[in-house]
Amino acid sequence: KAVALSVAHGLDLASISLYEPAKPLEKIEKDTVDLGAARKSITQKAVTQILIRHFNVRILYSGGRYSGVSLVFVGSKTNIQIAQHINIFLNREFKNRWQEFYSKNPQLPLNHRNSFFYGLQTGLSAKLEAAENKEKKNTYENNPNKEEAEAINNQYALIIVKEKERLEEAVGEFFPSLRKASRSNFSVFANSFEEGQKQGYQINLSAAISGQNNRQIA
Repeated sequence: KAVALSVAHGLDLASISLYEPAKPLEKIEKDTVDLGAARKSITQKAVTQILIRHFNVRILYSGGRYSGVSLVFVGSKTNIQIAQHINIFLNREFKNRWQEFYSKNPQLPLNHRNSFFYGLQTGLSAKLEAAENKEKKNTYENNPNKEEAEAINNQYALIIVKEKERLEEAVGEFFPSLRKASRSNFSVFANSFEEGQKQGYQINLSAAISGQNNRQIA
């Protein structure tokens, strides 16, 4: 729902900007979260990719074994707050799903874990992407003026590109000497990946903002 609302909001902005001067965009900020550990969670890599792809933030890692690891969130204040909340939920959710899967398949080597997490990431990302596309399709189909609808969709695409550029510029300003880590490769085990992918599509993010967890949103 958060993704659908984000897309709807973006489409509204695109619609307005067709006829009115562009309004100032929300300031890009950064916020650091100390993980209180010497290394990031085993699930963080997969969760980070979800947040970057679907929640309009950039995430960087700082610190190390001796000073402790921190996550640096870059984005608008609203997007950072949403991303930080979902980050906590998904790290816990991914870990719990792996433990349950592994308890049912104790014969699996531990190197299947990355394949399972990659599957969770892929499945959930597909679900969120479907939500984005559904919202854009509904907006197009519900607008009787197809030329205007197409113009709004094109404007929306430009807004998304501009927002990504603003994020990258902000990262460069905040961290002028940033070094990119090399990408690590791992073997993908089909069965574990496919099970993770299936479970990833089943994850319901509404659980992250229901019940007692509402207190964390403030």
